[in-house]
Amino acid sequence: MQVIRRSKLLKITTLVLSSVLLATASASVYNLMYGDATVTAYAAKLYFDSTGAADATAAGTVVGTNHTSVMFTSLSGWPNATRVYTETAFLKANSSFTGCVITAPQVTDSNVNTLKMTLYDGSTQKAQLNLLNANPTTGTFDISSGDSWRIQWEIQWKPGVTADHYVTTTLTLNVPNEGASE
Repeated sequence: MQVIRRSKLLKITTLVLSSVLLATASASVYNLMYGDATVTAYAAKLYFDSTGAADATAAGTVVGTNHTSVMFTSLSGWPNATRVYTETAFLKANSSFTGCVITAPQVTDSNVNTLKMTLYDGSTQKAQLNLLNANPTTGTFDISSGDSWRIQWEIQWKPGVTADHYVTTTLTLNVPNEGASE
């Protein structure tokens, strides 16, 4: 009788140890911590507007919802001639910002002589982005509350370029230190 008990005890002990090892190997122990956040939306303090821009229609200017994006869908030019769109849209400020910068990927198309986007306060140049340079950037610029700067594009294709040729680019406006919401 003692032999049977010992045999059963060994089997049960082996089964329990195996179960414990399996449970330990497959179990994950972790603690959960929680936090709450309130996220709000508010009106942009730096925005695009095409109202009254003289070349908005010719440039195909489309200002996005909430005025936080802008597209120029009809910029064009003749081969070997410079086309300037002097007023495609405006960059307007409801607050003052320092250290703003516009960047874009370099346009490397060998058929383009000139591709520039320039910001002007009246006739004073505030920032320029030459898209043919490596790592194009305007450098940093400051804009004051109440400012309305016009956006100018300058384009020149090389001689012999065909009418179906085009380039695309995406510009990014970085507004640092915007601060707290309204």
